[in-house]
Amino acid sequence: AAQFARRYRDEPAVLAWDLTDEPPFWIVADDTTDDMALNWTRLLSGVMRRYDPGRLICVGTDVQDLEHGPFRPDIIANEVDFFTVHPYPIYLPHLFPDSLLSQRATYCAAFQTTLSSGAGKSTMIHELGASSAQYDPERVARYDRTSMFSALGAGANGFIPWCYTDAAPSTYHRAPYLRAPHETQFGVTTWDRKERPAGIMLRDFGALLARLDLTDLAPAAAEAAIIIAHDWSKPHGDFSRSGLSGPEMIPYVSVQETWREDEAHNTWLMGALLASFILARRAGLHTAMPREYGDWRQHPLLLLPSPLTGTDINLTHVHTTFWERVKSFVANGGALYASLCADAAIPEMAHLFGARLVDHIPAAEVTITMTTDFGGLAAGESFHYRVDPNDLRNWPVTLDVTSGKTVAVDQEGRPAWVVHTLERGKTLLSAYPIEHYLATTPSAFDGHEPTHRLYRAFRIWAGVTPLFASDHPDVEVAGLMGRDRGYAILTNHGPEAVTITITSRRPLTSARLLTPKGEKPLAIHENAWRMEMLPYDGAIVEIG
Repeated sequence: AAQFARRYRDEPAVLAWDLTDEPPFWIVADDTTDDMALNWTRLLSGVMRRYDPGRLICVGTDVQDLEHGPFRPDIIANEVDFFTVHPYPIYLPHLFPDSLLSQRATYCAAFQTTLSSGAGKSTMIHELGASSAQYDPERVARYDRTSMFSALGAGANGFIPWCYTDAAPSTYHRAPYLRAPHETQFGVTTWDRKERPAGIMLRDFGALLARLDLTDLAPAAAEAAIIIAHDWSKPHGDFSRSGLSGPEMIPYVSVQETWREDEAHNTWLMGALLASFILARRAGLHTAMPREYGDWRQHPLLLLPSPLTGTDINLTHVHTTFWERVKSFVANGGALYASLCADAAIPEMAHLFGARLVDHIPAAEVTITMTTDFGGLAAGESFHYRVDPNDLRNWPVTLDVTSGKTVAVDQEGRPAWVVHTLERGKTLLSAYPIEHYLATTPSAFDGHEPTHRLYRAFRIWAGVTPLFASDHPDVEVAGLMGRDRGYAILTNHGPEAVTITITSRRPLTSARLLTPKGEKPLAIHENAWRMEMLPYDGAIVEIG
């Protein structure tokens, strides 16, 4: 590493140093600890900075964030200049039980960008793509396009599709291609240099980005925050939040630190967070993922889907003291949503939610019916979920509603959704872990899945107005904004062409649709504009 830094210190073609691609290395993946990952990164970045101090450094992590790997962003944050992610939902069927062009899959890049960036650095889409040996090349291009526009709106700082060219047929006869047919055709060009649809898409996307002036712009502030639990982000052996400090401090290790079930529990957590993220985006909420002890109070609305509200597995839930801080947040005007399952435990929750835990019960066929009008939901509307009754994570809690108000009941007439006002703030409590239901349902977000309307109803009731709002749930809108100008980034995650209305919270003086070759003025009426979006497409509108 030192020799590379010495040799190429003044080479202008080198943009940044990537210490390695996809650690930990597959042969020794299960033997790498958090401490080993941190030490490895610190040693290499240290020697690179000694001999090439002006160059940016990253580590080419792939899904270390989604899978709670030792090279996850919180571990290496102090040693790198930016994070990297490889959104490959096709390799994670436990989190993405869907087709390549499903909404869950096309949100993967934005989700990973948001999750990693929550550790305090910007994030690059460092690999992206799919094999034309497995998927129709046009579908690959649509997946890449949708993912890249969505991630750009989430704040991604760059894109590198995998990879430049297909393998030549002559290489099929030897390792590694001999044993990996899918790896032969990841290229944006064919082996004989013909552009694939993904290559044409990439050329157009690059030309469009070249038209942007990003000076003094940053991702717009998020209206909603999904909290990332401290015990998920921290290194193992970190006792800084244990409450045991001072000269009398003794080492504290929970028995849970010895359990070898991280993968299943992490899937439980990540599946629910991913579902909550998509629901929020479909409800028009730009969403951040701050850490539990970070600055989440700047966001007007907090989302805590189960299992964040639980108590058993440290990896998956917030600390007891979080609930003390969130009471102050709500009392001072914040809005809080939480869903529960049989594992839930919230101290003195009646004061916060206007309801308390009584017990939990099995569930199989779930129907939640509105009992009153609420935020655009009408009394009598229903939401249906089918779940495995043998899994405790699917079981709802039973509630005793104290000072809260029941706005929806379950199939037995029990309180399902309860709203409450605490001084200047508001809360919404779900007795059912609806995000987990969606996480374990294949293709859950395709078609006309309505659960985002609950998030939207809560947003409306809480008085939270997004910077940009789309009138179609398949089309997300995010902002890259400065003081008096910026860009609205639009992404259609759906399979149909739509005509949409985009409403802005801030006054608009102009709106221009950018194309790789020019621009098209858009008519503004009452701080909104209308435009067409093709299936699985993106658009950038410059606003002033």
